[in-house]
Amino acid sequence: MKSYEVTAIAASAVIVAGLFWYVVLVSTRRIKTVVTSWIVSAAALLLSLVTYLSSPNANWLGGSLNVASAFAVTSTLVAVLIVSWRDKQKIEFNAFQKKCLGVSIVITVLWIVIVWGAHGTGVIPNLLTQLLLVISYGMLIMKSWKAKKNTESLVTWWCVFISSVIGLYTAWEKTDWLALVYAMRSTIMCGVLVYTLHRLEWKGRTP
Repeated sequence: MKSYEVTAIAASAVIVAGLFWYVVLVSTRRIKTVVTSWIVSAAALLLSLVTYLSSPNANWLGGSLNVASAFAVTSTLVAVLIVSWRDKQKIEFNAFQKKCLGVSIVITVLWIVIVWGAHGTGVIPNLLTQLLLVISYGMLIMKSWKAKKNTESLVTWWCVFISSVIGLYTAWEKTDWLALVYAMRSTIMCGVLVYTLHRLEWKGRTP
């Protein structure tokens, strides 16, 4: 087995483990997250996976991180919705989240028109899905930047960050440019989120 095959499996395992822990935390009410972000992420990752698989150069190795992410994020969204339903909590969106959701719907419709209507593949659909994921991370980053207390899981987001960095190596070694764009976007956005969460932790320890 080649080194980048090992790293592809490792990256997928790390992100699934991190988001499994997130599901545990959500189920035990130990964290409070942004539901809108997970809705957009789940939709974006499914579209991203379809975009990748429609590419002529698609292979299981390059798409493994995307598959693992789509599975883990969709599972997390289901857990969040179930907990909200059990606790009889009404899912509400603030003004910023509503704007993000509106823009995400427009991007999704555009993706559908390009991919299903015009049978487009490759760069443009991929960039649209990455833009959706930037919006998703943006909602979490904005919430955490304005918060006074961390309500997210550092363990989970460190796992996602580490998985993304490993994915960079895999995509580079495989010369898979679509997978490389995915891993670069994930590394940057998750890195910003991890910094924002640590910023909250540091502020909380300031006397």
